[in-house]
Amino acid sequence: MVKVLVKWQGQKYEVDTDTAPTGEDFKAILFSLTGVSPERQKVLVKGGQLKDDTDMAKLGLQENQTLMMIGSVGELPKAPAQPIKFVEDMSENEVAQALSIPAGLTNLGNTCYMNATLQCLKAIPELKSALDENASGMGQTDARANLVSSMKNLFKQLNESGEGVPPFVFLQFLRQVYPRFAEQDSQHGGYRQQDAEEFWNEMLTTLDQVLKKKDSSESTVVERHMSGRMVTTWECAEAPDEPPTVRQEMFRKLNCHIDKS
Repeated sequence: MVKVLVKWQGQKYEVDTDTAPTGEDFKAILFSLTGVSPERQKVLVKGGQLKDDTDMAKLGLQENQTLMMIGSVGELPKAPAQPIKFVEDMSENEVAQALSIPAGLTNLGNTCYMNATLQCLKAIPELKSALDENASGMGQTDARANLVSSMKNLFKQLNESGEGVPPFVFLQFLRQVYPRFAEQDSQHGGYRQQDAEEFWNEMLTTLDQVLKKKDSSESTVVERHMSGRMVTTWECAEAPDEPPTVRQEMFRKLNCHIDKS
């Protein structure tokens, strides 16, 4: 067992070479003693500078022989800008944001049709970009524009909150633009059940109208990402030389008829 002394910045450190068979291992031990990372170390031995693949047993080191190390400690890690907060110390809202748990929408009385559809619309990144580009705010004379602006604000609330968000403002504008969603249930009281598909269609129509740029032929986000194009071609079997008749139709709903039999 050969122990050597490594001198660095006026201090000497004892290292057992039997626990460091290679130069790389030797530097790792010095790192633990001095804090100088191996890539910043220059250990001077007989024949030059110690290399990572050097066999320490072949250096002929003597007991208590002194080696010289040159190198400086790198910049110490900086404390985080914000103190570390553990999950058990967080509020429910903070936990939801840290774990990226999406917030829900509060049911305001038979509004599940609206809440579910809004969550689907919120999941469309192209729609989010289009809403962000729409600079108009609420308080406009056009109730449809107010409805779209309230949707934009509602999506922002959902992104910033980890708790349930009540969509009061959006629902108010929705019932103003489309009074059918404000119909009352005469038998049981409260608002009537509504159809999610009808709400989806009305919202796509509103988004298409409000987000369309004035004096621009550019298609809207609804046309590009939430619509389809049906192409129908008619050909005359008796006159194959006649050019076919092609008709294109836009659609936002693709019906799927399933035969019960």
